[in-house]
Amino acid sequence: MKPTLLLRLAAIALLGACTKQDTPPDDRNLLIGKDWMRSGGTITSNGTVKDVYADLSPCDQDDFLRFEEADRLLYDEGLSRCNPATPQTLEGTWFLAEEGRLLNIDIGSGLRGERQITELTESRLSLSYTSAGKLYVLSFTRR
Repeated sequence: MKPTLLLRLAAIALLGACTKQDTPPDDRNLLIGKDWMRSGGTITSNGTVKDVYADLSPCDQDDFLRFEEADRLLYDEGLSRCNPATPQTLEGTWFLAEEGRLLNIDIGSGLRGERQITELTESRLSLSYTSAGKLYVLSFTRR
């Protein structure tokens, strides 16, 4: 057998031995097109952790975020609205930075700024940030 034919056969055998592996979804794809419902929140100040999610009224606990293509972000009041005069949905923007470890959001008022992504899976999203010396941790569950 000629050496080139032998090399070709070896290459074909090696390619046949390779199997397609599922590649994990990237961070954008984990976020986009899903409703992320509030599921927890804490504030840590001077070593004391306070559960702020438990203090939210039920009409705030059912609020959720929805990340869309073209960096469009929706903040929805959920099924129960605290104030019927406020809009059901607010629209803003979002983008990922630092190789998917930072989430920058802007919906106005209190929902603006850079958040550290501390967990992102198919079903969970956790964000943290520091403001005025306090550590805020926000948890969301995919609905």
